[in-house]
Amino acid sequence: MTPDEALDAGLLDCDTLLTALQSPALIVDRHRRIRRANAAAYGLCRAAGAALVEGQPVAGLFPAADEHWPAAIESFEFCAALAGADGASRLQLRGAPLCSREGAPAGWLVLLGRQEAEAAGAPHLRTLLASLDDLVFVFDARGCVLEYHQGPGDGRTIPPEEWVGRTYQEFLPAPFADRLTAVMHTARATGEVQRFDHPLGLDGEEHWFSTNVGLVRGDDNRPSGFVAVARNITQSKRIEAAEQEQRALAEALQDVALALNSTLHLEEIWERILANVVRVVPADWAAILLIEDGVAHLVGERGYTAQGLGALLARFEMQVKRFGHLQYMVDSGQPYLVADTWDRRSWSHEDVATYGEWPFNQMREMARSYLGAPIVLDGQVIGFINLTSNVANHFTPLDIERLQAFSIHAASAIRNAQVYAQARELAAVHERQRLARELHDAVSQMLFSAKIIAEMLPRLRERDPERVWRYLPELHRLIQGAMGEMRTLLLELRPGSLTDADLDVLLGYLVDAAGGRTSARIGFTCEGECRLQSEVQVALYRIAQEALTNAVKHAHAANISLTIRVQAGGVELAVEDDGCGFEPEAVRAQNLGLRIMRERADEIGASLALSSVVQQGTSIRVLWPAPQGGP
Repeated sequence: MTPDEALDAGLLDCDTLLTALQSPALIVDRHRRIRRANAAAYGLCRAAGAALVEGQPVAGLFPAADEHWPAAIESFEFCAALAGADGASRLQLRGAPLCSREGAPAGWLVLLGRQEAEAAGAPHLRTLLASLDDLVFVFDARGCVLEYHQGPGDGRTIPPEEWVGRTYQEFLPAPFADRLTAVMHTARATGEVQRFDHPLGLDGEEHWFSTNVGLVRGDDNRPSGFVAVARNITQSKRIEAAEQEQRALAEALQDVALALNSTLHLEEIWERILANVVRVVPADWAAILLIEDGVAHLVGERGYTAQGLGALLARFEMQVKRFGHLQYMVDSGQPYLVADTWDRRSWSHEDVATYGEWPFNQMREMARSYLGAPIVLDGQVIGFINLTSNVANHFTPLDIERLQAFSIHAASAIRNAQVYAQARELAAVHERQRLARELHDAVSQMLFSAKIIAEMLPRLRERDPERVWRYLPELHRLIQGAMGEMRTLLLELRPGSLTDADLDVLLGYLVDAAGGRTSARIGFTCEGECRLQSEVQVALYRIAQEALTNAVKHAHAANISLTIRVQAGGVELAVEDDGCGFEPEAVRAQNLGLRIMRERADEIGASLALSSVVQQGTSIRVLWPAPQGGP
């Protein structure tokens, strides 16, 4: 063994010591060659952009080392810049002599630290950092941690030696480190403090940090590093997420409420409910089932159709008493949760017994968790909202509460539908009663009068044939009036008829019906093509109907005229009589339906003018569109 080999063997005995050191350290032989370095030294040099290679001369790493290195193997201390660092990274080198196995001087153990000038300011910096509640890093220009401080409320205690002397790329996850690198470049380019929020996994949980990054400047005002102040905003992020979830829930429930108020079509309401359910309780499939004669029938679904299972579920008769989870909800009125459908221990005994027959058996590869909520109306369970997910343990207790809110809306929808059905039935009863009154008051009386005349005419023909001819026009008027009343009633029963026929035809029916109720002569004049816009036609028809009714019932006129003129510029409708008239100022508008006529005219942008003179008659004129500047 050569002397050098013996010397090397002695130095290599120091590996244990070198590895145990947390601070960057080198072993240098008596020829000033670097023989060993620990991981901290490699990290420090790599962060500074310097190349540390075992076997290289110390001067290759520290160009000024030859000027300060002692000739004899003894302790030393000096500061020097790393090669390739442009003088930006100066380190303090502290050397202690090492001996060979035989006790002869063999080399040095060299500890690397920051320059003494920097260390001198460290107490002041640590005092400042100790007053902060945030996580603070001070980096040099290469990203190596010079100082580290952790606020007392952060929750995790990390020894400074874990990070000091290392680059942030070594201990931060790649996404966070990449974001920090980009922000540092921006801070250097702009000279301004930059801020970013980013999640960071700590102890198996996601934490959010809001980080401000700014430049650190030296005495010459040149950038020498960065300071990053990170505040844990996990709690505020969680509060914000909870607020967003609550807002989404409120918006979803509001949308369902709007659906309940805007439509009575249950299919549309089911779709809106399910769409909003999966919006706040994420699920892969959702369905609404209603109970009829003990069987739960599918009435609405979302997600099943895409898997080709909608038709299967629609055909499948789910007898509630055969399925424990459904029967449980019926008996208790409470939701039912199955964390993992693959684990039969999660199911009730009844469900295990019938599991093979249930469609879930065909869905087991997709439906790993199940959540159901009963739909309760008047204390009775009338159906269910079912959710499934292809992820086990997907649903939470919070999801149960939210699903219950939607089940309440589903019950409200059914209640509204029932009330609407009852209202329609009641309206039909009222309409039948109105028609009965109309038939009795008008058509029945006309037909009765016509019957009396018809029965009288044969006997009158034998006694006084000339008088027969005087009664025939009256008989014709009564029959024509009855037919007119019947046509009008049919129009009322079929509102679409008011737009299917031309206005002159509709007004002719009104004249015929009115003629049967009065002895006055009613004239009808039509000029022009009477095919109008539907809303205009209906409004003019209703106004003419109201005006004719007033003339027949109140005017006691000998002559009544109805005129309609249709020209390129618009339409004019006039109803006139030579009856008793009235003083418009002395009569309330609602007494003669005048307010209703004016409202109908306003709806189509028409003008309505009324004039009446006592004992001289009344005139109502409607112009559409209303003349510019007209009444």
